[in-house]
Amino acid sequence: MKNELDIPQPPDQTNPIPVQDPVAPKSAFSSLPLYYYMIPEWLTFQAIVNNIMAFTPIFSYGSTILSIIKQDSSIGFSIDICCTMLVASILRINYYFIESFEITLLRQSCSMIFIQCILLYVSLYYKLNKDVKIITLHNHNSIYHQKYLYTNSNDSNEFLNYLPMIINFFKKSFEFSYLCLIIIFQNFINFFDPYYKRSFQFWQWEAEYKYWLFIIQFTIIISFSTFLFKDSIFYSNFIGITNLLIESLLPLPQILLLNRLKSVKGFKSILLFSWYCGDLVKTSYLLFGTKKINSFFIFFAFFQTTLDVIIGFQFIYYKFFYNTDNDSFIQNQSFTQILRNRNRNRNRNNSLTTNINNTIQMINLELTEKKITPRPSLNLS
Repeated sequence: MKNELDIPQPPDQTNPIPVQDPVAPKSAFSSLPLYYYMIPEWLTFQAIVNNIMAFTPIFSYGSTILSIIKQDSSIGFSIDICCTMLVASILRINYYFIESFEITLLRQSCSMIFIQCILLYVSLYYKLNKDVKIITLHNHNSIYHQKYLYTNSNDSNEFLNYLPMIINFFKKSFEFSYLCLIIIFQNFINFFDPYYKRSFQFWQWEAEYKYWLFIIQFTIIISFSTFLFKDSIFYSNFIGITNLLIESLLPLPQILLLNRLKSVKGFKSILLFSWYCGDLVKTSYLLFGTKKINSFFIFFAFFQTTLDVIIGFQFIYYKFFYNTDNDSFIQNQSFTQILRNRNRNRNRNNSLTTNINNTIQMINLELTEKKITPRPSLNLS
């Protein structure tokens, strides 16, 4: 019988014998401590990408600020962009206290408010109010009165028969609804056009302090409302959808301004590039980065992307293909020279109108003495 002492025992697992890997080469850094190989958290790829996203507005809109200072004019840049981004960023920050999201987006909103305040100050400082001639919108109430609210007595025979009256009623109702939609859409578009006079002259004030007063009042009202209704689901959805709607309308004022100027001078290509990058990141996150997403988010994201694509076509067309004789002459001039020429032409027209009116008044005096009906004065305004 074999003795138990002759049975081979397994090696002690508590103190294993270190086995050196014959394949691993020896280097001079093999004796360094482990913390030498650790990368700082702020140098990781994720941290670098987050910081780039957070501070992108400073670089993109900072180039626009330098361009305005260099040209000594804010023509070509719509200050409605400042209003849009300030309101959207304030709403996004308040939404963070209701339902927290990625901290990078919060930092981006803070940097956006910082750079937009500087951009608004510079734009208002260099803005030449004489260049933008505000046009009063046409009073569409006269259309309602003339076409629908006024009934001619000669048309009363149409209502003698029952069937023609019903057909006429539906026809008039359809025309009235169609006209209302056209007018609402036109007024909505004109609201973003700086050449048209808005209600209460919103964001078209002549005094600079009114812009800052509106931003302060809006911030206080939204912050106080968020403090009161932060537990309300309806309020959180309202803040989120309103933020997306306002942010999606960001390119619309610039589209209307470029269409008016027929030129892209003063509009930086890096700003358009940053908009495209933002659309790409936002669309990629909505489609692939999350599963539970509201359809409103996707709709507004694609709507903003569509407007940015329109600006891209405008930029290419007005920069490389739009070149007529008169416009090429204007493009070779500076904005200051263009404004001086316009003011000079206005003064000439005013003096010419004054001389013509004086002549007509003298003729009217002579005609009055001869008891002849006087002619009306000339009005070229």
